[in-house]
Amino acid sequence: MKVLGYHISDRGTVNSDGEVPNSLSLVEYLLQPKDSTIRVFYDLSYSIGFLLTSLKFTTKELKVLREETKFRLPPYHFRYVPEKFLSIKRATAFSYFSNASQYLKYPISDLSLTPLTLANRAKNTGELVRNILNGLGIEVVSLTSPARAYEKSQVNLLFKEMQKSADEVRKNIIDSIGLEVFGRTWENICERGSLNGTYEA
Repeated sequence: MKVLGYHISDRGTVNSDGEVPNSLSLVEYLLQPKDSTIRVFYDLSYSIGFLLTSLKFTTKELKVLREETKFRLPPYHFRYVPEKFLSIKRATAFSYFSNASQYLKYPISDLSLTPLTLANRAKNTGELVRNILNGLGIEVVSLTSPARAYEKSQVNLLFKEMQKSADEVRKNIIDSIGLEVFGRTWENICERGSLNGTYEA
């Protein structure tokens, strides 16, 4: 699966392939079909603010989306879980976005970097998580809940009588990305100095 990074800000909107909305609205740009692609925002919470502003969401509509995690603004259906994912649907068009910033903590000052730099950081982070999961034999279609995918894979491994122990799997992931797996703490950031500066575009 290809990973495609996105970033939306008042300085522009772009993905890691360099594609921009041009004449499309932001929501139609995000709905453009991308086969066999995992889409990931650099900072979902930051970008979604600009997206919802462009759609002229009212305070009441924002409250519904935040409390119920879903909202319909014809012809669009939105589902949003803060810090986790955003999905958008219109008729047969559908797009789903994960959040890179749940895996690695970036300085808030980095939001001043160019949108393309941040889209590329999202891509790089997404590729790292995808590669780790693929290395464990887990085929992923999104990066929203790798902990759940990991748990499912462990059940499958038990049934297949594979020899690799859970401790070895745990060590490999921690060594590769610096994220705790057990105890459902994928979202906690491991403060490893070796990660600093790794994701410059």
